[in-house]
Amino acid sequence: MTDLARFLNPRSIAIIGAAPDPTKIRGAIQHMVISNNYSGSVYPVNPSHRVINGVPCHAKITEIDAVIDLAVVVLPARLVPESLESCAAAGVPNAIIISSGFAEEGNTGLQDRIAGIAARTGMRICGPNAEGFYNALDGVAVTFSPTVAPASGPQLPVMAGKPIGVVAQSGGMGFALYHRGRALALPFSHIISTGNEVDLTAADFFAHLVDDERTGVILLFLESIRDPTRFRAAAARAQAIGKPVIAVKMGRSEAGIRATASHTASMAGWHTAYRTAFRHYGILEATVADGEPFGMERLREFLVAQKNSSLDALADRLMNAVSVRGQEDDLTVVVTEAR
Repeated sequence: MTDLARFLNPRSIAIIGAAPDPTKIRGAIQHMVISNNYSGSVYPVNPSHRVINGVPCHAKITEIDAVIDLAVVVLPARLVPESLESCAAAGVPNAIIISSGFAEEGNTGLQDRIAGIAARTGMRICGPNAEGFYNALDGVAVTFSPTVAPASGPQLPVMAGKPIGVVAQSGGMGFALYHRGRALALPFSHIISTGNEVDLTAADFFAHLVDDERTGVILLFLESIRDPTRFRAAAARAQAIGKPVIAVKMGRSEAGIRATASHTASMAGWHTAYRTAFRHYGILEATVADGEPFGMERLREFLVAQKNSSLDALADRLMNAVSVRGQEDDLTVVVTEAR
């Protein structure tokens, strides 16, 4: 079993490759962490700076005289393996790689080196090519997504009930879902982007949210399932405790499969196999197909029919809460009933 509590709610964060400009990815990470009132310690790491936006900066992670729970790597791809080796030497247990330029661009050798580091050192690694995560319950915004920037005006209302946890292999899709849902006052616990899943997979984070008592509903945005055994165990656990799970499955058509490969360097599996698994574990499936409308009314009817108190309030707002559009293929969501 993987304990991801320290990963998702770290007491200290090192940002390797941090930069001063908050409009760039390397600067946005630190900006988002601090602007969301993170209560832990932040340590930017960059040999070119002594201070970044008022926070002392370190040349190397091994020079930080503190225990680091999570390292966020935002370096050029070629520098990532060496950086991870330094993290392991410093005793860092968790890392998330925001950097792209790995298997999603054909650089499988470099990604294999990262996998080897994870296997050899025991460090848990999310990514590469991840958009980060947002732990809304504990105020941890380790992402460059502008959707988690604090509102400048009045706080948006949030409806009562246990919040939704989102796990997305496509970070852009996951944070887009969050953005639309928050506009409709839907409560969220986590938004987690897993990227290329060189070590930690969507199944690991799915399992964590199943056992998270603060999360009431789980929404999965899946392009493929790399760890079927882990996924089935998490799905069975969710079914056993009655925690609702909604899965958005991308990659049914040839165009969707091409989009999947461009996002996470994996080819989508046979749709029938996924549908069978979802039905077996009582997962509500919303598949992505080309050129078809998103059947929100049908989804709402399905949720109401479940007579599940955890879904009643969600059903009232979900008709407009989830809107997914693909970048290359103009993909939209189609709801199918997983009975």
